[in-house]
Amino acid sequence: MQQAQKYGAKEAILVDASGNWLETSTGNLWGWQDGRWWTPPVAAGILAGLIREQLINRLHSQNKKVRTRGHHQSFLVAETRFLCVRG
Repeated sequence: MQQAQKYGAKEAILVDASGNWLETSTGNLWGWQDGRWWTPPVAAGILAGLIREQLINRLHSQNKKVRTRGHHQSFLVAETRFLCVRG
């Protein structure tokens, strides 16, 4: 976050050593692509987040597709929409 603040940013996306997007400094990352929601797996070292868990459960209860996988640069170059969920 300190590096992001040097450039005037109020938010930062945290990445792992392989360049996978993990989470922001204040929330979980979600992506929408190919008719399903994507979010990094907790095993990647992210904070699970209460809202993240509730959202996964809610989406599953509505028969919506949710997949957990890292958001790597190759995934990001495709047409993908991202959002950050705080909580």
